[in-house]
Amino acid sequence: MSLTVEKIDRTTIITFVQTSIEAGNVPALWDEIDPLLDDTTQLIFDLSQVDFIDSTGCGIFPNCVKRLSEKDGELKICGLSDKLAALFRLMAFDRLMDIVQTREEGLADFEE
Repeated sequence: MSLTVEKIDRTTIITFVQTSIEAGNVPALWDEIDPLLDDTTQLIFDLSQVDFIDSTGCGIFPNCVKRLSEKDGELKICGLSDKLAALFRLMAFDRLMDIVQTREEGLADFEE
């Protein structure tokens, strides 16, 4: 398993436990993420252990936003390195989803 999953109240937190999200591992990651999207509307991805995402890997995030928005859900991203934060801004992901520093900040945002 390349993810750990926690449920805190109504929020699901998915932590990526590998250092890269790329074409070679995206199908397996999606197989783990996809069923989790059925059971949540509040999702946080913790990317604190990730240091590389290729273009195929980037596709996971808008796909999750689309699935969650179909049921008025929301995705937050936390734990981005400076390099990944720059990539997410370049890809305009900060317009699709909230980017927060920590999972605690993400949880607090969902409680508001």
